[in-house]
Amino acid sequence: MSLAPPLLDLFGEPLRLPTRRERQRVAMRTLERASRPVLRPGGPPLAVEGALPLPPQARPRPDAAAPVISIPALVPTEPPSSAAVAALLQRHPSLWRGQALGLTAARCWPSGHALLDAELPGGGWPTRALTELLLAPQAGHVEWRLLAPVLKRLVQGGRRLLLIQPPYEPHPQGLAAWGLAVGDCLWVQAPDPLQRQWALEQALRADADELGAVLAWLQAPRAAALRRLQTLAAGCRAPVFVCHASANAASHSAAPLRLQVRPGPHWTQLQVELLKRRGPPLDTPLWLHAPPPTLRAVMPIPQAVRPVLRPAHALQA
Repeated sequence: MSLAPPLLDLFGEPLRLPTRRERQRVAMRTLERASRPVLRPGGPPLAVEGALPLPPQARPRPDAAAPVISIPALVPTEPPSSAAVAALLQRHPSLWRGQALGLTAARCWPSGHALLDAELPGGGWPTRALTELLLAPQAGHVEWRLLAPVLKRLVQGGRRLLLIQPPYEPHPQGLAAWGLAVGDCLWVQAPDPLQRQWALEQALRADADELGAVLAWLQAPRAAALRRLQTLAAGCRAPVFVCHASANAASHSAAPLRLQVRPGPHWTQLQVELLKRRGPPLDTPLWLHAPPPTLRAVMPIPQAVRPVLRPAHALQA
């Protein structure tokens, strides 16, 4: 005797028949819905065929006022005025409009480059956020040339810089040329990529008072790792910079500020591209005047490569 094939649901699983308790629960819910009165404006409840009679305490009195159901009229809304939008953005600095640079409630440190500050949201390097620097292979310390003006101010007041696995060993004379002392830096050696990630996460969680800035050189960080770092950097009072190779420029990143730094055609210039910021995209790169201090002391700077203190889009206009 062959058994009939079992019934299957939409997902191909054997269909389970409801138990007696489940059938009783469904029957009670159906009975309760059938016993509820149907209200109508200006009159007593409507009679429903098959509904149970109402108890005496639930029946409406003859002199009782009929229930009134008010339906609000649909009024077309007008777009908010510019004053209302400005007041909203002032109360909530985390909001920003796509055609303007975003604001931030956290502190921003001026980068020391007037051309770059004019294009950064908040007018400088942000705190409580992750800043991602994409470097060209063998760029030659372009991150130091870009960050040296602000690092000298961040170490004031007894604060220190946390350096996590820099590509080269910090040299006392080289640091002195940038205006930094050996005692201003804490060097963490972490050759393994997982060790670098762990050291950076622990530093962000600690958020020590003597921490002036964090510079970490990672190796091809993934999107999930950058998302976790951005979450931790939101609670850090010091600027956080993550440096890695520019081969991942097209990948997704949770960092609100992302820049690509390359050496310019002249030894005094840096080419900076704003890949991501809280504001409109910037199609043209920025040419910053950032000569190495060791060469600046012995080589003259031609007039043709003097710094320009106006944004690139203003020059084109």
